[in-house]
Amino acid sequence: MNAGDFHKLNAYILRATGMNVPESNVSTVENFVKIRMEEQALDLPAYLNLLDRDLGERDLFFNSITINETYFFREEKQFKALRDFFIPRWNERGGEPLRLWSASCSSGEEPLSLYALLKEFSRRPFTLTASDISGRMLEVFSRGSYRYTAFRHDGEEFRDLLDRAIKDREEKSFSVEGAVLEEIDRKQINVFSDSFDGLPDMDLIFFRNTLIYMSPDNKKKIIGRLAGKLKEEGVLFLSVSETALISDPALELEEWHGVYFFRKKAPLKVAEKTAPVPASSARGSVSLETAVRHRLPEDDLELCRRINRYRGRGKICPPEDSGLVCQYVNLAAAVENQDLEEASEFLGKDRELSRFPGLFHFFSGYLAYSKGCNEEAAAHFRSSVEACPKLWPSRYYLLRSGGRELNKEEKLENLEAALEQIRRYISADRYDFQFLLEGFNARYFELICNREREQLASGSV
Repeated sequence: MNAGDFHKLNAYILRATGMNVPESNVSTVENFVKIRMEEQALDLPAYLNLLDRDLGERDLFFNSITINETYFFREEKQFKALRDFFIPRWNERGGEPLRLWSASCSSGEEPLSLYALLKEFSRRPFTLTASDISGRMLEVFSRGSYRYTAFRHDGEEFRDLLDRAIKDREEKSFSVEGAVLEEIDRKQINVFSDSFDGLPDMDLIFFRNTLIYMSPDNKKKIIGRLAGKLKEEGVLFLSVSETALISDPALELEEWHGVYFFRKKAPLKVAEKTAPVPASSARGSVSLETAVRHRLPEDDLELCRRINRYRGRGKICPPEDSGLVCQYVNLAAAVENQDLEEASEFLGKDRELSRFPGLFHFFSGYLAYSKGCNEEAAAHFRSSVEACPKLWPSRYYLLRSGGRELNKEEKLENLEAALEQIRRYISADRYDFQFLLEGFNARYFELICNREREQLASGSV
């Protein structure tokens, strides 16, 4: 599969699930799609169209893109926190049944671990929902058959809790009691886009080892959706590697003996609410005098940092920034929302935007590229690279739009330069260009550039 087709495929996955294809799963996904297209005599656009129409095919496809590596009582410290901190407090509080949700349950090891723990230590009744995007994984879960490799050293302290749930033991595998499986409500849910209306508000949500494959914006979207299904004081557990990357205004990050989790904040009482913002400082109400007083960014890179600061707030003029920065914030919001007609109007009506030639030519090139005007787009991206060599998204899109005009040596030179800049960007943990990346993350662009460089070196393109 060439780089252009892979871009289309990953764009579909991103739009449908919020995830980028994990690097370790790229060849699996490519091989799956290639086989399915050959079996059904379809090209890629036709196959993507089929995925929108055929739920069975889509489920097979989703199963190919997910990494289903899991085991019982994974991240043991979190289960210790449940046993020693949360469950005793829930027991003391009493009341209605606890409601728990394993929101990315894969083949069932996580919800069965939660079930065994609550069954042993909770004096309150509880309901447990287990969901996954993959219907195939839910089928595996429903069979309740596991190999002993589903136990690891991590989680060993709790292994005995599953004994009462096991009915058949063989040399290399065991089966879970059907009655236990029936007590767990299994649902196929895409947490990125499916409705949560059929779910009750939860006391506890586990959603672990999924966010790592998502862009910052999509992480924020999913965490916001999950926070909306928590009760007041409800608890969200992510994996250890994901927790540090997340913040949400509805959630408070807390810690117990080195275990971090998010707790749903109580709503503000009327008396605690802040006073209304004066009209003179409200969003979008910047006076000309105020805008003139604030200095412009020194260069395109500083402008990118300022724009990124206001991403996700919609089309607003940040009160503390200059009028020209406001125009760029609104332009970036229009492009991110794919309102290209409005973005074109922004570019056309204010020539002052060209004071930042790197970004001006990037957006001009992007709009031309979106209309299929590749020659015009390439000229703009080339001007953007010349004006701001560190703006690596321009170099990437120059290759996408003007690649046919470049000889092999020029392509390789640009790919090497883009890869070096992308890797520095990743290693510095920067997000300054996120509003230019169409919802993808920088590692995705690194993967595409690597792939194209390998194809060029091998002579396959």
